[in-house]
Amino acid sequence: MELRYDAARIILDAYGENMAMARDEDMEAWLLHKAAHSFAVAGIAEEITLAEAELEPLRRNERERENAMLGAILHDLGRLYQHRDGKRLKSSEFDHGKKAVELLAGMKRFDDPAILFAIDEHDSFKIDFSNPYYVGLPDDRKPAAMLAARLLRDADKLENIRNFRMFSGNRFSIGERSPLSARMREVIESGAPVRYADGSNPTDEAAGMLSWISDIEFEYTRGAVERTGFFEAGLELMKEQGATDGDVALVRARYERDE
Repeated sequence: MELRYDAARIILDAYGENMAMARDEDMEAWLLHKAAHSFAVAGIAEEITLAEAELEPLRRNERERENAMLGAILHDLGRLYQHRDGKRLKSSEFDHGKKAVELLAGMKRFDDPAILFAIDEHDSFKIDFSNPYYVGLPDDRKPAAMLAARLLRDADKLENIRNFRMFSGNRFSIGERSPLSARMREVIESGAPVRYADGSNPTDEAAGMLSWISDIEFEYTRGAVERTGFFEAGLELMKEQGATDGDVALVRARYERDE
């Protein structure tokens, strides 16, 4: 538990350092949200670990379970450094997972390869098992590291879904009501991972958010997401943004089976 306090201190110190440089209320709100989100994800990771049958190996291995929890606390450390000159960089300009790994490796703290692997991959569309942090692990540690990485991705998505932050008015790009763009429709129809860069309007963003469902790994998490009503609420949000009945039908057909 002492290690968790140390990890929490790293987050709080980063939050304080960047809050001192905040230029406006928007930046302050972003930093506060990301610090709070880090701790919430750790709590949800613990919840999933205790409830999910597939995670029994983590429950049996104290070291690897602790690494998973430390990765959850620290996963968004890079987000706290995402502002430059008072402006938040777009995700396409800033890989916050790699930034967190860079910071932790430089500190020589919490730099166990299993922790760095989970953090490095937590925002990827699919986990890359050619990641050098994973490849460099002894073979007997790889199964637990794989579970920890999958766990972090689920916990991160579930925290956002439960809080419905994405449904606030400022979550989406400013723009007129419009249907899915041709590019977003093409990506969804192909079954390829949806990237926000594929979108060009608020309806695309709502559809991209719903695509998270296809990346959820564990049965317990899928059940937890279903209980939130996230999927139906997201479809309603698409309609509010200007989605056609055909757009809604497409997204429902593509993701409802994954819910």
